[in-house]
Amino acid sequence: GMSGTAVLLLFALFPLAHGACFNNPKAPEIKEVCQDSEDKTYHVLNTYWRNSKCMDCSCRPYGVSCCSIPADCDVEYNNRTCTFEVVKSIKPSTPCPFAVIGE
Repeated sequence: GMSGTAVLLLFALFPLAHGACFNNPKAPEIKEVCQDSEDKTYHVLNTYWRNSKCMDCSCRPYGVSCCSIPADCDVEYNNRTCTFEVVKSIKPSTPCPFAVIGE
């Protein structure tokens, strides 16, 4: 059906250089939210976020889809603002490119 095609298109948008992608299916009765398996945070359907393991995730009707970032990236924590960003390990001032899925 159409759902299989949509999943294939979703993964086609992520270059292989961006590492592994995986799906975390959710219970059928939970429709409008997804829970990040790493951070235990909740996200609304069709939203995107980056978790503390530096994976780019999205909340889909079937569950959470996450893709890991390129291996040559590091996480830089900012203790002052309690945030973090992913940067190239060779040039720490350079933000990491990562795939963004359009609506």
